[in-house]
Amino acid sequence: MEEKLIEFNNKLRNMSGTLLDNMPEPKDKKEALLMFALAKTDKTHNAILTLCRDGMGEDAAILCRSIFEMLINVEYILADTTTSRVDRYFDYDWVLRKEMYEASLHTSLAKSAINERQINPPPHFLDEDLKVVIENADRAQSQHKYEPRGWSNKNLWEMATSVGRKDIYNTVYKLQCGLAHSSPRTMNDYFKFKDGSVILDAGPSKNYVNEVLSASFNFYFLLIDCFNDYFKKGKDEELRTLEEEFVQVVK
Repeated sequence: MEEKLIEFNNKLRNMSGTLLDNMPEPKDKKEALLMFALAKTDKTHNAILTLCRDGMGEDAAILCRSIFEMLINVEYILADTTTSRVDRYFDYDWVLRKEMYEASLHTSLAKSAINERQINPPPHFLDEDLKVVIENADRAQSQHKYEPRGWSNKNLWEMATSVGRKDIYNTVYKLQCGLAHSSPRTMNDYFKFKDGSVILDAGPSKNYVNEVLSASFNFYFLLIDCFNDYFKKGKDEELRTLEEEFVQVVK
């Protein structure tokens, strides 16, 4: 089963490569988001396959979780026929940059580096750089009223629910979150008991491998489907065939 699942995931990676080849410069923010999402996910997906081959299913699950988060962000933004959500997503970068700058002022090493950069700026450095960041961050915050939860005015569960992915969130994603956040529920995956002794199971195993390969295919497939549909790449029939073949293997 494992090798078959890896084969299907590799087919997805090959398709992603053909979709990203010779892409023109994005014409708008939604195109830029989709191109970023597919490129980032392809790299993450490759790392997942490497970890699964090496018997590190738990760590692959943590990466798989990030593909689901990317999928939800993309589907939620594309569900908006205006530019409101995508503007909110991109403007949040200004807020993050300002927060990072302000946080760095509280560490002596970073503060020293910033002062040195201002005294001896590199050739591309502009005196107005920090002012631009702060001004845009304040504008974005005033316009969008960001909360600590992140770029959206909804949390991930709310976004997942709105795009019909609540069941995945409540099952697969929650299990992956447990591994990512070192939940006590995940302790059983690392303890084995034999002859009255405790064995710490830290080496390669088959734990989570097939489950992660299945979930990764599913999440990546849905993201590629979004990309294909938005850019009208004409891969509809190829995607449906691949989906049907996959279902036959895992059912």
